[in-house]
Amino acid sequence: MRITVTEDGIELNSSLEALFWGLCCLFEIPVERSGRAIEDGHGGRYAPGFRVTVAGGTDIWVEAADGRHEDKARRDGRAALRAASPYRLAVLYPEELRVLMTRANSYEAYRQLQFWAR
Repeated sequence: MRITVTEDGIELNSSLEALFWGLCCLFEIPVERSGRAIEDGHGGRYAPGFRVTVAGGTDIWVEAADGRHEDKARRDGRAALRAASPYRLAVLYPEELRVLMTRANSYEAYRQLQFWAR
C-alpha cells in the first residue's frame, strides 16, 4: 500500500505510517519523512521512516513497525542506525499506536507522544 499526502508531497508506505503521521499532525508534533538510510551490515539499507522533533531539544528517529517483518537485516539496520546516529530510534508497534489512536481526543495522548519521543 502506498499513500501520498499531496499537500506535503509525503509518501507513506503503510496504514501504520499513515496513522503515526496523522497523530503527529493532529497534535502538532513536528514530523518529517526520514531521508536517512544506513547500511544494515548485509548489503541492504535500513531507513527508519520518520524524524520527530519536539520543543525542548528532543530529536528522534521513528519506525512504525508491524512486527511481522522482524528479520535479521532489520534488527541489524536498527542497531547500525543507533550506533551511527547521535539521535535515538524508537520502534512503535501497532499496540502503541492503538493506544494513541484511542486517546486521540485527549491531551493525555499528546503527552504520551511527547514522552515516547523523549
